[in-house]
Amino acid sequence: MLTHLAMRSPEFPFVPDSASYIEQARSLFEKGSALERSYSMDGGDKEPSKLFPIGFPATLALFEFVGVDASKASIAVNWLSSSLLPILFFLSFRGALGESYAAIVAALSVFSPGIVTYSGMGATDIFSLAFTACSIALVINTTSGRHLAAAGIFAGIAYSIRNAHLALLLSSGLYFFSLSILDKKNQHATAVHASIFLSGALLILLPVLARNLILFGSLNPYQMEPSTIGLAVNIRTFIQEFLYDITANRHFARALAWSFTGLISLGVSSLFLGWTAVSSWTRLDSKQKNLLLFGSIYSLVGACIVITARTRYQWGEPINVRHTLQYAPYFLAASFVLVSLRTKIAPRPTVRYLLMLAVAAITVLHGAYAINLDA
Repeated sequence: MLTHLAMRSPEFPFVPDSASYIEQARSLFEKGSALERSYSMDGGDKEPSKLFPIGFPATLALFEFVGVDASKASIAVNWLSSSLLPILFFLSFRGALGESYAAIVAALSVFSPGIVTYSGMGATDIFSLAFTACSIALVINTTSGRHLAAAGIFAGIAYSIRNAHLALLLSSGLYFFSLSILDKKNQHATAVHASIFLSGALLILLPVLARNLILFGSLNPYQMEPSTIGLAVNIRTFIQEFLYDITANRHFARALAWSFTGLISLGVSSLFLGWTAVSSWTRLDSKQKNLLLFGSIYSLVGACIVITARTRYQWGEPINVRHTLQYAPYFLAASFVLVSLRTKIAPRPTVRYLLMLAVAAITVLHGAYAINLDA
């Protein structure tokens, strides 16, 4: 990752959103209020942003206090976050997958098109993903009260940085709810764990939501023009970009998402994965169950939120890997729970070899992408 950042970072490492974050940070440092100028041609007075949360501008403003310009700080924190992601993913998945598979999933995740593309950018994507990784790692690997409270705090910070991490908060709630149903013997303990997580999250969420309510009169002031792209197109675009992030091959992803045969194949594959998960559930240990459950819920909830938001609002761009990069690592990890299990219990050596061949093929595709970017 460090080699990639040093050799492949663009000369202008910013996206259009970066201007808003940097302007808000400078305004917060200079005037004590995070303001930005309107995007409209007539300009107008500066005002608080309804589109972007306060978390990232507040972080950049802290660097302004020590003499580091917000534009440089936005790149620095993402370099740091990108460098930590391989370690965070490995530590997250090691307990459920074992060291070898955890290392493979970590490598596939950071060599995915989404993370590779946005790793060096002065934006919120990778910075917030690092907090997400910390939160999920603590939730699926520990039952310690302190760790779960920290997981909630990290989830709240992720949401305060990027709106899309509403998916993380909702997924965490659904995860604890599902766990209480699947493990009825420990329902009370699960409820306690969920309460501790929520308490940690509220430490961050309450000030953020209170600010929104005071400034905008709404808990979530996010608003844009009505979308010009319909639901069906957004679903297929999301599938395309998600598969691209998973396989690192755009032609393959496009062929599956935009053909009837491809969609049928995806449906059959999804049913097979679902059947495998249900039939294997009793043979999984607690950490494997946690990763499989959270990864599945997070991937599904994230997809629903992205597709719904793009169908409702006009973003100015179609769904792309920027909107899938936070879910792809956890879909991969959940799938590898089944891959590793099926490898151990496969009735015939042929099944094992086919699974290993599929893993090797995806690994080669990701390596080829990282070496020779197609963008």
